[in-house]
Amino acid sequence: MRLMQIFVVSVFVCAGAGVLRAQDPQAEKTIIANERAVSEAFAKGNAAGFTAHVSSDGWAIDSMMGRAPVADLVKDFAAITKEMKISSWDISDSKIQWADATTAIHSYKWTGKGTDHGKQS
Repeated sequence: MRLMQIFVVSVFVCAGAGVLRAQDPQAEKTIIANERAVSEAFAKGNAAGFTAHVSSDGWAIDSMMGRAPVADLVKDFAAITKEMKISSWDISDSKIQWADATTAIHSYKWTGKGTDHGKQS
């Protein structure tokens, strides 16, 4: 059962990634690891863990809410994660595309199980 599917398409700044280089396998592993850390933080309602990896001036895109500023998500983080309980999740079909030597676009499929306002999603 799919709780939500998120595709993040932006100039993605990865905390701890250091200087990224196009087609750098280690940088790509770091990007994917950081995305997993973001998902884990969201699932646990950990705003500090989420904002450690996501720039508040970015955009989030998902199939349920469409496009939204990350700043709005951060502002409402506690309320959103209080009502949405994620029991399991996974990221699959990761694809990294390099726009230039320091800009990566990470697209992926996010699937999960849980409840939203007490109802199975």
